[in-house]
Amino acid sequence: LDRCQRDIHTQWKASPSRRFVLNCSRRLGKSFLLVVDAISHALTNPASQIRYAAPTAKEVRTFTSPLFASVLSTCPVSLRPEWRSQDGVWKFHNGSEIHLVGCDKGNAENLRGNVTHRAYIDEAGQIDAVDYIISDILMPQTMGVDGRILIASTPSTTPAHPYTRLCTDAEASGAYVKKTIYDCPRYSS
Repeated sequence: LDRCQRDIHTQWKASPSRRFVLNCSRRLGKSFLLVVDAISHALTNPASQIRYAAPTAKEVRTFTSPLFASVLSTCPVSLRPEWRSQDGVWKFHNGSEIHLVGCDKGNAENLRGNVTHRAYIDEAGQIDAVDYIISDILMPQTMGVDGRILIASTPSTTPAHPYTRLCTDAEASGAYVKKTIYDCPRYSS
């Protein structure tokens, strides 16, 4: 992680909130941060159930495939998870699983499960029913297991989108980070 991503990660880890919102510009590396955190949690917490959501099934694979490949390229074989494309699941040797789900065409219901230890919502500002996904699907699964949800996105195209309210609520509760492209050390201004 670069300096900006480490700063975000530190704030996410230090927050006591079960929901944390990252509102940032494109090209900041938010998807990379989410993938790194998901893999790290899977490796260090055996039998974890992890959900990773994106606006569409195509996008969840397009966003994450190269990122998982990059992060796992130096992973020892004994720790490297198996990709089960039929199920859209990264299966780890310690029993942890990362489920990749696109939220289009009613597929958000595939995020359902008994428990969720970590959930990551990528480009939440582009998911129409993101408030329903968080409150009715993911939050109940986090109860009793100290589960947490990291919601990341560029700003939505309309202020009427539920993501705008998520940002306002998260900022008011101290579970919010906003970053612009000027915060990213990989690009000169």
